[in-house]
Amino acid sequence: MDLPIRFRTARAWMASIPCPIAPLAKLLPDRSLRAVSVLPGLAPLAVAVFHCEDTSVGAHNEVVLGFPVRHRKSAAVPLVPLLAERWLVDLGIWVHVLAVDTEGAAEAARAEWGLPAIVARIAIDARPDRVTCSVANEDGPLLNVDIDRPTAPSEPQHFPLRLWTKREAELLRTDIDVDALGTLRRVGARAKLALEHHPAVATFPASAIARAAPLEVRWLDTYHTALGAPTARFLADAR
Repeated sequence: MDLPIRFRTARAWMASIPCPIAPLAKLLPDRSLRAVSVLPGLAPLAVAVFHCEDTSVGAHNEVVLGFPVRHRKSAAVPLVPLLAERWLVDLGIWVHVLAVDTEGAAEAARAEWGLPAIVARIAIDARPDRVTCSVANEDGPLLNVDIDRPTAPSEPQHFPLRLWTKREAELLRTDIDVDALGTLRRVGARAKLALEHHPAVATFPASAIARAAPLEVRWLDTYHTALGAPTARFLADAR
């Protein structure tokens, strides 16, 4: 497969939900990664929904569930980590779930980055002021997410996005630059994430997540990026 994978025409909706940090830290397969806390005992759990109309691996939908980590450095960040994404070069998202609705996208994600891709049914209902999304596969329903559009006007956005993954004996960091048009809100943002009784999310504290108000919402009417080969590789320090 030729890299990078280009996302030419896409939309994205993202929310960051406070979550108890202890169960997230236990999900990390490598001792060199540390889950990031923004409040005592709490970490931001990120959910992102993508409607991809034109990419180099074909049209598809995808949903990501992950949380920010740092590599061999302090995991205490005094602000929402997405505020710190520009200057903490080791700060990135550990992808715990990647649901896609085509086998081709799933195969590419597994082969190149070791992403935990599953093929699922992804239903997205995007309205002018609200998006809802449900994810399910052969093991049953996985999650439901509702995100309200922030009232701030849309504006051009450019931000780095880093992914941490593990493939065989290597820990991989992949750096991505995103160009988008949309809006962002922190105070007063509205979103809800409901996790179902599914093996992929069984260890998450679903009740605490369902009650939590979001730390941040991003509503991106256009989303352009290129997902290239991993930027940095480290010998894994397995637990």
